[in-house]
Amino acid sequence: MRKSKKLISTLLVLVFSLTLLVGCGPGKETGDNGDAGAKEKKIVLRVAAQDPEGHPNIDALKAIKAKVEEETNGRIEMKLYPANQLGDYSQVYEEVMKGSIEMALITIPTQYDARFEMMAMPYVATNYEQAKDVFQPDSVVGQEWGSFHKGLGVKFLGFAMAGGVGVATTKELTNWEAPAEDKGVMIRIPQMEIWKHTMADMGFRNVGIAYAELYTSMQTGIVDGSIGTSPLDTYSTVRDVIKYYYLYNVFYDNLSYIMNMDVWNSLKPEEQTLIADLCKEYNLKSIDNAQATDNEYLDKLNQEKGVKIVKVPQEVLDKMAKYVRENTWPKLEERLTKDLLDKLKKSVGL
Repeated sequence: MRKSKKLISTLLVLVFSLTLLVGCGPGKETGDNGDAGAKEKKIVLRVAAQDPEGHPNIDALKAIKAKVEEETNGRIEMKLYPANQLGDYSQVYEEVMKGSIEMALITIPTQYDARFEMMAMPYVATNYEQAKDVFQPDSVVGQEWGSFHKGLGVKFLGFAMAGGVGVATTKELTNWEAPAEDKGVMIRIPQMEIWKHTMADMGFRNVGIAYAELYTSMQTGIVDGSIGTSPLDTYSTVRDVIKYYYLYNVFYDNLSYIMNMDVWNSLKPEEQTLIADLCKEYNLKSIDNAQATDNEYLDKLNQEKGVKIVKVPQEVLDKMAKYVRENTWPKLEERLTKDLLDKLKKSVGL
């Protein structure tokens, strides 16, 4: 009798265990409400950004967020963290590589790959029409840029242009139309070799000074000018000390839309297409916005502060670009590699 009862109890335990295994078998996902198979697993993307609320880049991210959440019926949620809330761009890039931050719109630091200095490459474009072709994911620049990120476990999705960069000065330049000839000024440059070579070849005596010391160094006369700031940044930082702004369009300042590669690969193909298309759309819109912003702040510099805006003619820009491409670009081979430079030369017809 005892053996029969024990056998019945054992059978009941086995039946109960099998029922649990069937109920929790593979292929079942649990929705947010805990009901098996109720809905697909939700994906939350934390998106780090360095710009503050009200900036066009944050408006773009909000538009992308709304469309992604609508088109995926809420399966993908994007949580935005503007104004460096998750750390500065160097820290954020490292976190995106690790996957502890899923997505970002930031300046790309150069410490993880020297070829990222390509974004400061002088004269890959001389005007905004050229910039529309150069700075997009499918261009030579975009494809190469994407390959650098891929090697670090990061998916590149598009650029966000901040503006064109000219030269701001406290006094008038000499020989401003002639490449290589001395311009009669000492200017501040960002502390990168690429800037040292570029500005020297354009005829500017230069010294590397930290951005935080830019205003003081110009105010006290340590330098007579600066390269590295768009019209907006120039207005924001040194509008009270400069007298001239030369539209040399030496380079175009860009941020990048990026995502952790493992997170990207976890998305459905149609979700990848949706996000990639939206980033490309706002990539192109950012170029138009940057041009409009440049014009707005050039007007402000002129009208509010009396700064003389020197619009460098296209024929002069072409002459500058030709000289820099032929003389400066070869000096960058060690950092950027011969393969990359050959591709960039071909893209501009050299």
